[in-house]
Amino acid sequence: MKILYVPRVDSQTVRGGDVYFAGKLGDSLRGLGVDLEFVPVDVLDAHDKADAVFLTQIYQIDTAERAADWASKRGIPLVICPFYEEGLRLSYHLTLRGRGNWYRLSRAIGRRATERVFMARGARLRARDDVWHRQRCLLGAAHLLPNTRYELDHLKNWFRSQDLHATIIRLGIDREQFNIDTGQKVEHLPAPLQEWRGSYLLSAGLISARKNQMGLLKALGDLPIPIVIAGDPSPYEPDYCAEVERIARIRGNVIFTGHLIARELAATFGHAAAHVLPSWSERPGLVSLEAAACGSRVVASTAAPVWEYLGEGVTVCAPDQPADIRRAVLEALDRPRSPEVARKVREHYTWEHTAVAFRDAVRAII
Repeated sequence: MKILYVPRVDSQTVRGGDVYFAGKLGDSLRGLGVDLEFVPVDVLDAHDKADAVFLTQIYQIDTAERAADWASKRGIPLVICPFYEEGLRLSYHLTLRGRGNWYRLSRAIGRRATERVFMARGARLRARDDVWHRQRCLLGAAHLLPNTRYELDHLKNWFRSQDLHATIIRLGIDREQFNIDTGQKVEHLPAPLQEWRGSYLLSAGLISARKNQMGLLKALGDLPIPIVIAGDPSPYEPDYCAEVERIARIRGNVIFTGHLIARELAATFGHAAAHVLPSWSERPGLVSLEAAACGSRVVASTAAPVWEYLGEGVTVCAPDQPADIRRAVLEALDRPRSPEVARKVREHYTWEHTAVAFRDAVRAII
């Protein structure tokens, strides 16, 4: 079986979980006799034969529609792992920070009531938005492979489409790279973190508003707990990244490591007091799974449904409430590390499991 994967046009310059997922999936599929070939959209027409076309995004709608059209003309299915995050709650949060009319309304009737008005307005606007309609049509013509029930329910509600064709497949980790043993290797821990070993909080991921590093720093501003932020700054959000660095300098006890290779990341997970990702949305957050596999305590947000994987092995917080982020971190630190959660991830959520589920789903679709 041959499947053409059409990545984002900026996949070579902006690291993201979607392309990382496709790469790991492709590696595991080869052992099952399935060829997942990466094909940039601008050379797609040079290919003649495939059994299916695969996407991991619908944001770049022109790219997605070209791939869908290519598949339709050849009578083969379009398969999408959407990783879709609309960002409306984040937009509301950023709007309030601007202290304009929405901020003044929140002062008059309260943040929650204002948020409901903001969301209702967003629902009306998206119904008139051309891109929203194009995305909705694309999803309706494809077979979806979301990674959680939470994501599927969100897609149905956001796009007002209750009859989407979908099969839930779980994401996985590389258990050779992320496990208790690799997490214990002090020699792979980046040098700046050696003296903080076992006492720092780690937040791994692209430095961006969606990942909410700023919310983490503000929530723990007066606590002496060291914080490590591992990830590249988003090239699309220079102002946000600069503000995160400014707040970190004021707070102190913050280290930015940049992007870490797998063995360094595994050790950084393993020697962290906890991994904290108070994101505005995740689908569901691969780094949280990898951290858990390395034996770390895990804190995730209410908008990151990693609890469907980890159950009570994750402590959950609201991304828009600094007090709740703080509460979740302190609660997690009071809990013992759980080898059982690490074992559960390594035994049930691996790329091999994901590849088998993906292959079986695509076979059934074909």
